Amino acid sequence: MMPTTRAQSGLLLAAERRARVFDAVRHLAPNRRELVSRVFGINWLAQSVRSVAESWEAPKSHVDRMLVRALADLRLMLVERRR
Repeated sequence: MMPTTRAQSGLLLAAERRARVFDAVRHLAPNRRELVSRVFGINWLAQSVRSVAESWEAPKSHVDRMLVRALADLRLMLVERRR
C-alpha cells in the first residue's frame, strides 16, 4: 500500500466531512431536509430561496427563516456527533 500524499489526505478529509453533512441532512425534519437539499443542490438542481418559496407558495421571508433554523440544526447535529 502506498503512503498517501497531503493532497490525498485533504481530499479524504473533505469527503468525510461531506458524508457527515449528508448524513445530518437526512436526519432533518422532512420540510427542512427538502429545503436544504433544494437550496444546496443535494439530489436536486440547486435553486434559490426565492424559487423554493415560489414553488411552495410561501413568503420568501418565511423560507429564509426556515433555512436559517435548518442550518442551525445541522450545525448542532454535526457538533454533537463529534463528541
